[in-house]
Amino acid sequence: DLADLIPSAPPDALDLLRKMLAFNPAKRISAQEALAHPYLDQFHNEDEEPARDSPIEIIIADDEKMSVSVYRDRLYSEIVKRKKEIRNRALKKRREKHRKEGREEAEAEEDE
Repeated sequence: DLADLIPSAPPDALDLLRKMLAFNPAKRISAQEALAHPYLDQFHNEDEEPARDSPIEIIIADDEKMSVSVYRDRLYSEIVKRKKEIRNRALKKRREKHRKEGREEAEAEEDE
């Protein structure tokens, strides 16, 4: 039992661990549910925790045998690449919004 392995852990922590370590993925707690768990309550801020409605697709070929370290490195590279793409899209949108606002201000000044 986890309480025997970690006797100093509070009951809420043990409950969360049990739910996260469920062998059957269908019975395992989701990331969203874990973040809302009472043990993580002090860190939980729903406004800063984006949720995804669809499963994440890992675009690394699974028909190729790789070592754990190679798989981890490729997966990490993909995550970094995607984060950069998302950040660049957000930055581009922000720049377009600022340009548009700047044009609207200039047009308003011309009308005065």
